[in-house]
Amino acid sequence: MMNLDNDFAYSYLEVAYDKLISSIRQAKKKLVGGSVLLAIMKLSSNELFNIISNSVIEVNRNSLSLLSKLEIEGLIKKTDITEKSNSFVITCKGIFFLESKSKNLDINSILNFIELEKLDFSNAHKELKNDEKIIILLLLSLRSFSKDTSMNLNDEDFCNKWEEIIENSTLPYLSENNIVNSKSIFSLKTGNEHPVSYLMRHANDLPKKTYNLFASTKSNEYYLNIITNDKEQAEGQISSLLGKVFVSIDSIQKERELINYLCSTAHKYGLSVMTSLDYLTFDWDNIIGNAVERVYLGLNN
Repeated sequence: MMNLDNDFAYSYLEVAYDKLISSIRQAKKKLVGGSVLLAIMKLSSNELFNIISNSVIEVNRNSLSLLSKLEIEGLIKKTDITEKSNSFVITCKGIFFLESKSKNLDINSILNFIELEKLDFSNAHKELKNDEKIIILLLLSLRSFSKDTSMNLNDEDFCNKWEEIIENSTLPYLSENNIVNSKSIFSLKTGNEHPVSYLMRHANDLPKKTYNLFASTKSNEYYLNIITNDKEQAEGQISSLLGKVFVSIDSIQKERELINYLCSTAHKYGLSVMTSLDYLTFDWDNIIGNAVERVYLGLNN
């Protein structure tokens, strides 16, 4: 790579870098250890697109020859995310070039960050948070066991019905049994998004914590990926999920109360939020009952 220390082109690279930092801060995002490169690895594609769009630098034709050095080295590139000609953005290579000099960022630092951020699954063994317990019990009680019986949040009426179930059934039951201590589970900072949709969309750790039993589609639908054509496996998966919510069931009375809650909730609310009634049957009542019994007997692990 060329030496830019005394090259006028270096100033353009720094301008592009500084503008990217400014764009990150305007988006109310933070650098990671002072690094832009590490920070952008934590952003969603939409967030990154908006930030990059606001970090474009425009140059006049007289300066293009200077920038050609940077472009040849892959430190900047022309961008088509703006209609204006002669527009450039800094590349990952350009960011690394600067931060390797000013922040002592090296390949090992980047690899360690990726390992911890993307490949560390230790939280799979952590206890569920309050909102996660509510989500799992909600989907279990309404028997959202496949894509066909998913929690569909594309319609405001459905969202309102799901919110009603959470407020009037799921949350009170867990609170009464001292499983959660939240009076309300919905965020007050959802903007224009429905609070239920916001709740579900931010359940980022649930796939890991449930060994991928919690699943979602790209169409704002959520379900539990239960093997429904095998009774034994279904009971095992359901009992495993119940065990993450309740940990243990210490009496026959508690066992019966939970079975009654799960079955009565399914039959009470299922018709209002489900387009498929495949699992609202007495056969599945028995499967649910057997799964609860497994938790009571400590056979859910």
